[in-house]
Amino acid sequence: MPEGGPRPGGPLSAVLFDVDDTLIDFAGAARAALSDLVLAALGAGPGRDTTADQDLLEAAHRAWRQVSEREYTRFTLGELDFDQMRRSRMAAFLQAIDRPAARELDHELMEQRRHEAIFGHFRAFADVRPALDRLRRAGIAVHVLSNSDGPHQRAKLAAVGLDELAADGFYSGDLGVAKPDPQIFRLAAERLGRAPAELAYVGDRWDVDVLGSAAAGLAPVWLNRAGLARPDQAAAAGAVVQIATLDELVVDADGLHLG
Repeated sequence: MPEGGPRPGGPLSAVLFDVDDTLIDFAGAARAALSDLVLAALGAGPGRDTTADQDLLEAAHRAWRQVSEREYTRFTLGELDFDQMRRSRMAAFLQAIDRPAARELDHELMEQRRHEAIFGHFRAFADVRPALDRLRRAGIAVHVLSNSDGPHQRAKLAAVGLDELAADGFYSGDLGVAKPDPQIFRLAAERLGRAPAELAYVGDRWDVDVLGSAAAGLAPVWLNRAGLARPDQAAAAGAVVQIATLDELVVDADGLHLG
């Protein structure tokens, strides 16, 4: 059952969803694509030493997490465009992984291969299609709002069979403002012709999704698939509904209510 504060008012007319790790298993796809790439380029090869390969992958995933947060933040702040961020991130990764052979690799070619590989690993979570259909049948509009490049996210949504969400979504790369800035949520509400209080926002990140949408006046829903502890700064977001799966977005005769 949903956990959270009091019911935030009357029926909600629309739900905005984050994309990565809310609708699509981005973390799993990214990890699988990076593993494929690193083993092909730096692994032990035929008759490989599995222990050495495991150590390599652990180092690779640590390095990727380290550089990804930094370089992606530069993209959301507008310091880099999306393609520049991708190239910069891979160049930084090949340095951070601390393997001599990695420094000899072409970072642009490696990023091209990683980018192509990840699309083969993207999957929508199993609870996504039933939730979207349930909301639509109740007359509740559904849209996406994502901190990413518009063309990239539209291609990603199409790749997992969520094409209908792609065209009219809201993407930071297109809008020039990113979560957690409340302006991106208010801009989406304005373009939908709705007051912020009529909208719910469902996302997996407390710092970006919950705090940003709450500050904009939307009803924040924290999708906590991993069962994480509620953050210490929980009071900053006020009443927040917490769900473990999208199956907990229950629609009654009066529409969708939270809390």
